Amino acid sequence: MDVEVLIVSNTFKEEYGATLYPDEAIRIRCDFCHALIVEKPVIREIGEGRYYFSSEQCANAFER
Repeated sequence: MDVEVLIVSNTFKEEYGATLYPDEAIRIRCDFCHALIVEKPVIREIGEGRYYFSSEQCANAFER
């Protein structure tokens, strides 16, 4: 029987996301009503996910 031993000396953190530049824009839609979010979104961590809403009302309705 052959045995192989491996030693991990470096690990890299996997990071998610994108690079945005000053003259670029992104559009976010509400996860409940799908309307375009034009002001600061309401962000909720629910379960394993992060959700973006256009208002507290949408966030509350989504959680129900």
